[in-house]
Order: sequence, then C-alpha cells, then structure tokens
Amino acid sequence: MYEYGDVLSDSMYEYGDVLSDSMYEYGDVLSDSMYEYGDVLSDSMYEYGDVLSDSMYEYGDVLSDSMYEYGDVLSDSMYEYGDVLSDSMYEYGDVLSDSMYAYGDVLSDSMYEYGDVLSDSMYEYGDVLSDSMYEYGDVLSDSMYEYGDVLSDSMYEYGDVLSDSMYEYGDVLSDSIAF
Repeated sequence: MYEYGDVLSDSMYEYGDVLSDSMYEYGDVLSDSMYEYGDVLSDSMYEYGDVLSDSMYEYGDVLSDSMYEYGDVLSDSMYEYGDVLSDSMYEYGDVLSDSMYAYGDVLSDSMYEYGDVLSDSMYEYGDVLSDSMYEYGDVLSDSMYEYGDVLSDSMYEYGDVLSDSMYEYGDVLSDSIAF
C-alpha cells in the first residue's frame, strides 16, 4: 500500500527519498525495481532527480556508495537524463564510453557528482583530487590530461577524445556506442 507521495508499507519511502530496497515511484509503483517520472529503463531504476535504488539517495545528494547526482546517474548502470542509452552510457552532455566523461564531468565507474567527483578517481570540475589528479588546466599525474589536450595514453581532448576509445563531444567514435 502506498499513498500519493508517501509509502505506507513495510519498505516505507518518503516522497523524494528512498528509504528501502524496493524503490517506488512518484505515486505509483511500477514494479519492484521500477520507477517512473521520466521513465525508468533499467533494473537499477532512477527517478527524475532521485535515485530509487538499494543504495538510497536523497533528492540532490547521494547517500550511498553508488552515488548519483541530480540529473545524471554516474554509476555502472548509467542513465541518460531521462532515457537510458545502455548499461555503460550516460548523458548530460553525452556519455562517451565505459570510462565515461561528460562535458566537464567524468561519468565513470567511480561515480562523480555533477561537478565534483566523489569516488576513487575523484575529479573536481576544475581540479582532480585523486591518484589520476588532473588540474583544470594541467595534468599532475601519469594520465595527465590538459584542459584542451590530453597528454597521456588515454588522451582526451575537451571536445574530442584522442585515445583508443575516442569519443567526440556528442558523438561516440569508438566501439562503445555511437549515437
């Protein structure tokens, strides 16, 4: 049993926050793992802004290991802002591969927030706070990327990817996903 906004059942959710494993959607429950508000196109199912999955998120903040952000899902299941384009894919600009970088943000397994990266790879929208460590202009680590050019093996440019995976800002030029 659910009420429009609140869930009155064992799993109990609040309108906005997910407090349980079973995840529900804004008013209706579409299936154990499924939600809508845009649409949920995947098992992990996210809502428009909120992630309604086992890891439980808050509207805006991610309270769990998988960490998703308001608009973009920055996890393994990867979604687009409304549509899911594939398991590995995200958008916000576009998702450009398994390592996934978006326009400014990196949307990879290590999960980032819409500006800050909250994971092992940890990048900030300007500075990189992790082992890979990038600065908004200079790269301070082995992978070394510059804000325009990539100086390392993976090499991405601010619009184009110059590496094996090679993505373009909007289109994917690699084996993984071409839009």
